[in-house]
Amino acid sequence: TPLLKECPCCHKPDVSWLGVNGTLYCFRDHCDASRSSGGLKISEWATQNEHHEEVFELKAPSSHNAQLKSLPEIWEDIQQKDQEFIQIPATPRALLQDASPGTRKSTTALNQIVKLGENTSGFVEFAVPTHDLLQEKHHELTQEANARDIELDAMIWRGRDAKDEYGPLCTQPQRVKRAAEHHMSIYRGACMSCPSKDNCRYLKQYPRLGQLKKEVEEAKEDAVASKIAVLLSTHHGLWSLTKKELLNPDLIVLDEDPSN
Repeated sequence: TPLLKECPCCHKPDVSWLGVNGTLYCFRDHCDASRSSGGLKISEWATQNEHHEEVFELKAPSSHNAQLKSLPEIWEDIQQKDQEFIQIPATPRALLQDASPGTRKSTTALNQIVKLGENTSGFVEFAVPTHDLLQEKHHELTQEANARDIELDAMIWRGRDAKDEYGPLCTQPQRVKRAAEHHMSIYRGACMSCPSKDNCRYLKQYPRLGQLKKEVEEAKEDAVASKIAVLLSTHHGLWSLTKKELLNPDLIVLDEDPSN
């Protein structure tokens, strides 16, 4: 990971870097952003440092040949992308925002998804690298929608082995493992005959997903109503649902590189 020119907290050179979502980490144990203490979120360090734009010039390792941009240049790029995000396109197209960590790429995308609800109906898939980020993105979406008084339904899709506030979604992992070992369909080989299927929190996601899609289609037919539904999943979850032909979103947002 490229090092920052200077740590925004302790102001020492070449000792700090940015992790997921702009979290600041520093090698120095006495720094507020020390790696041993878990670092500082971008909301904690950027707002406290008036000169963070000056220290945000990243130093690339010698093996990294990409041209890195300064923070003001990246902000300008993101603002230009905003204008392309405003309407769901009638025909598929791709937008790529390549920028350094901590430049609010994810937040910008989430805010623009909410803005779509001002005059558009659509189904959006937002995919992140890990399950840990799903609740955070869900909170950001709902906060922005409430602030703008926009109707938005956001659903988190979790895999069988994921956990929610009640524990693992699948309570019979040994059945899944046996079905996989015998190269069977997990649903037919494990779920259909599972004694816990009626109360399975993983399986209960499917009808809710279907209901969300139905509500969006009804809103599209209504010339007056606008409704945005967002499914938040991991990159793997997006691939799995697409393979099952359960998704046909109007817009897909991939947060971070899914090929890693």
